[in-house]
Amino acid sequence: MASSPAIVGTVSMDLTTIDLSHTQALQPGDEVTLLGQEGDSKLECATDRRLAGTISYNILCGIGARVRRVYVD
Repeated sequence: MASSPAIVGTVSMDLTTIDLSHTQALQPGDEVTLLGQEGDSKLECATDRRLAGTISYNILCGIGARVRRVYVD
């Protein structure tokens, strides 16, 4: 993973703005993985919490009930 997307501003309700200006590979409407693994790239709650200066629990609780979940075995 060359460079990571950055969260811009604060998380508001169930909306998060992510800066993707460093890549031409993504277009509006494309699916992205914010937590988990896709191919060789992996992003865990522990990584997010260090970047945000908080604990993993706060990251997970901050994802509102209206956000669709997809569980993969």
